[in-house]
Amino acid sequence: PEPSDARPSVVLLVLDTVRSSAVSAYGGVEGTTPTLDALAAEGLLYTNAFATAPWTLPSHASLLTGLPINEHRVGLGGPARLPEEVTTLAERLREAGYRTAAFSENLLVGESFRLEQGFERAATSGPRDLDRGEAGTLTAWVELDVIGASRKWLDGIDDEQPFFLFVNVLDAHSPYLVRDENPWVPESVDADQIHRRDPHPEQRICDALPPAEELAVQRGLYLGDVHAADAKLAALMEVVRQRTAGRPLITAGERGERPLTRYSG
Repeated sequence: PEPSDARPSVVLLVLDTVRSSAVSAYGGVEGTTPTLDALAAEGLLYTNAFATAPWTLPSHASLLTGLPINEHRVGLGGPARLPEEVTTLAERLREAGYRTAAFSENLLVGESFRLEQGFERAATSGPRDLDRGEAGTLTAWVELDVIGASRKWLDGIDDEQPFFLFVNVLDAHSPYLVRDENPWVPESVDADQIHRRDPHPEQRICDALPPAEELAVQRGLYLGDVHAADAKLAALMEVVRQRTAGRPLITAGERGERPLTRYSG
């Protein structure tokens, strides 16, 4: 049966620090992003898209407000928090009757920087204070399960209301993981060499480029992490499609003579 409010739900997933050259849909590498490739084949693949800044905080502030950096001013020095008077996409959709939630693996995308404005439910990975009784508190880092959190939130909202779900996935961010299986790491490099690598070559790259072999290892590890991020996209899509049960998830018009895909659960 059609829901009483048939407006499409919206899912916005950011694969943090994923370069277009690491996405196999663009042709520069094979097999890294099968889930994203399938979406690109059925929908729209942009070949000219530019971030407003080279780092997380101002880019997300622009993404969630539609404003250039000189207007929201997050990341330009001074307080690194979104001004309260700025209206976010989540606030607009919530005013329109959408349920809204944001789950982020990146600490920079959250309440500490006021990027949760408009989201009725928001959570990020980050430090947590653990009660130690008379000894006070111990701050520990807790990784948020963004897929599990999304599932739990979706299970708790009304089926009749459309929703806006924002998720940030951080797998492709350095330091890169050494995985048991990674076809993008050169076969000539053994496990000992990988473990001896500098985990943060970006911190010394201004002094001198690392040797070509080291760069090849770093790129291979990075592509393995991009593949892991794409797997989370697949998991999130499965959760959302199970939850929407026929409600439109993404709708679009037409581009020229080619009809764009309408996704549904």
